[in-house]
Amino acid sequence: MSTPTPPAGWTQPEAYGPTLTPGTGWVSDGPPPGYRPPVLVHGHPLAPPMDRFLAHLIDIAILLLPNLICTVLFMFVPLGILIAAQVQEPWPYVLAYLGGFSLALLVNLVLLYFYEVGYQVKHGQTYGKKRMGIKIVGLENEQPGKRALQRRFLAQYCVSIVLVIPIVGLLVGSVVGMYNYLDLLWCLWDKPYQQCLHDKYAKTVVIKVAQ
Repeated sequence: MSTPTPPAGWTQPEAYGPTLTPGTGWVSDGPPPGYRPPVLVHGHPLAPPMDRFLAHLIDIAILLLPNLICTVLFMFVPLGILIAAQVQEPWPYVLAYLGGFSLALLVNLVLLYFYEVGYQVKHGQTYGKKRMGIKIVGLENEQPGKRALQRRFLAQYCVSIVLVIPIVGLLVGSVVGMYNYLDLLWCLWDKPYQQCLHDKYAKTVVIKVAQ
């Protein structure tokens, strides 16, 4: 079997050993032309987007019950009281709905903060990230620290705080939703660290670690 000739313009990196000159044959134990080695951060590869998505779903499922309790307590209980009292005027219902929605959302954001920041500072990972074997690290320091996680949380959920404002939140809800989707999808095309928008603001990266 004849020895293949190297492609035009291709040079062999020294790190991959010697290369025979053209005419005597071409031998290479290195990568093929166009090969790009995986990006490593603190010695770990980047977390696949699907792993990040599944970890996010697990974390949402953990917070689902507290969120439902808050919604029932602050929104549906006041409405039920008004119905039981047979209030005929519409304004008490409107105020109860808007006030309950804002209060429930605010409490849910507070719970989310303690989980995404407080729990993660103490344990290093959320439960969802631990199950999927991924972890948040800083670009400069492997341990991101509480301040970096706070900046990350703010960039990820600050737009949702607008929804707390009665009426205004309902008007800009579609814009908030667009930002949230764009933020989560940004890692699909971001190079080289596959960062979401909140990662860029906090200077963090999500890596793959052993489970």
